[in-house]
Amino acid sequence: MTDTFTPNLTIGALRKLDAAANPQPYYFAIASRAILFPDLQALPVEVAEEYLSDLEGARRPSEIIDRWLSEEDAAVVKRELTLRELKVLLRDVQEYYQGLAGSPGEEYDSRTA
Repeated sequence: MTDTFTPNLTIGALRKLDAAANPQPYYFAIASRAILFPDLQALPVEVAEEYLSDLEGARRPSEIIDRWLSEEDAAVVKRELTLRELKVLLRDVQEYYQGLAGSPGEEYDSRTA
């Protein structure tokens, strides 16, 4: 007896689906500038996860901006925005990237059988 299976998805089909979605990095316009946030889709998985965890953790907004943006772009954002505006921006960035990568779900151990 031979076990055969039909895959639900192949790597080739997965890459076609991803390319069709055409995910783009987040852009923010401020002070006649286009601020480009990291392209998480182009980063290794572990690095992209670290960026996403920045948004979900207890990091200060200014720390996130310093880590995510170039030194020049971070200075513009911190100079032009109030703390409240910065938090709103980061919430929007988080929602945008969760739309691309998915939001965190329940951990395996918290699920019921």
